[in-house]
Amino acid sequence: MFRLPEYLDTAIVAAKKAGKVLMKYYNKKNVSNHRKKDNSFVTEADVAAEKIILDTILKKFPSHAFHSEEKGVSKNHSEYCWYIDPLDGTHNFMHKIPLFSTSIALAKNGKFIVGVVYLPYLDELFYAKKGKGAFMNGKKIHVSDNTLKNSIFSPPTAIVYHGTKIAKLIELFTPKVSDIRMIGSAAISLSYIACGRFDFSIKTSITPYDIGAGKVIIEEAGGKVTQLDNRDFTGSSDNSIASNGLFHKELIKIMREEWKE
Repeated sequence: MFRLPEYLDTAIVAAKKAGKVLMKYYNKKNVSNHRKKDNSFVTEADVAAEKIILDTILKKFPSHAFHSEEKGVSKNHSEYCWYIDPLDGTHNFMHKIPLFSTSIALAKNGKFIVGVVYLPYLDELFYAKKGKGAFMNGKKIHVSDNTLKNSIFSPPTAIVYHGTKIAKLIELFTPKVSDIRMIGSAAISLSYIACGRFDFSIKTSITPYDIGAGKVIIEEAGGKVTQLDNRDFTGSSDNSIASNGLFHKELIKIMREEWKE
């Protein structure tokens, strides 16, 4: 039986607590929200879920650092840093589309070692620890064996903010793939790659708390996550390619030779 290490166990507990908070707000008629400086939305649900995640993690590991979407970067220095997106898919959440998630990752010296993504409405829990495999609700998962031609591509969904860039990316890959699906949550799209529902995703402008958990889960499921230039995705990266690994080099080549922002 797969035994949960302490870090992973804590992340799962925090994610499930956050999920309960999110569902409480999801079922309310009116949830307050406002635009942040980057023009994206934050709701009272984001803030409440983030608080319970940080309280849970820092009670257990008070010396650890964190990088969270709403609270930002902690001032303390530690070899361990938690990357937290309390509500990934805020626009879906606001419009009562049940595809939203909580994403929690732990990095040691910049390298991601633990990843948890929880979809509270669907009660799907994806999790992984470096070297121990990837799981969804207790069952081991694996990436697909599809080729690029037979793949489903999950592009970035921030159309309001990067519409022109995303449109060009979709135009580039439309003739090369089987289908394209926008889901509204980076963490969910990565988790879907890990379990074989999707095959690859490309993010040209992203934050580590969006990708960190999914990176661990995908790689433990047999896939690959790098930056666009094929360097490892770390806590300081701002772009990514995630795939089932079978045609990852091909994606790198396409982006290098054909992609023009």
